[in-house]
Amino acid sequence: MVSVIVATAKNNVIGNKGDIPWRGTLPADMKYFAEKTTGQAVIMGRTTYLSIPAKYRPLPNRLNLVLSSASIPDEGVITFQSLQAAIDYGINQDKEVFIAGGGSVYKEALNGQYQIDRVLRTLIDLETEGDTFFPTLDHTWQMAKEECHAKDDRNKYDYCFQTYERVRL
Repeated sequence: MVSVIVATAKNNVIGNKGDIPWRGTLPADMKYFAEKTTGQAVIMGRTTYLSIPAKYRPLPNRLNLVLSSASIPDEGVITFQSLQAAIDYGINQDKEVFIAGGGSVYKEALNGQYQIDRVLRTLIDLETEGDTFFPTLDHTWQMAKEECHAKDDRNKYDYCFQTYERVRL
């Protein structure tokens, strides 16, 4: 199975100036990401990988696949020059594959040429400035599940975990 996993603001912002606008304010999303991806393959672009604080790189207990024209010297990271090659590698390792950004990787993954099975989206009740956006899901996707939570003493914003599945015609 190949899934996209993403957290977005209501206006589809996923990043601003190389950072996540809500970094550190929504630990429930970080826990969700870890629960879904631990033991699996995670694909991300080089910029996204390098935006992860160094003490958390590579992501532990995951197959870290990074899209880059240059090799990443970190032990435990495998670099690929194409999204398809990274997807194929993850599948051949008998892993569920999660595409984890950034913006250009999401755009490529959702352009219709890849067999993406589902989108796991954390929708954050926030409109914020940003320079990196998640593509709008078109009519080929429908929400199959949604689980919403109110902000609390640990999570600064209301948020919903949404699962979208591709509409099979």
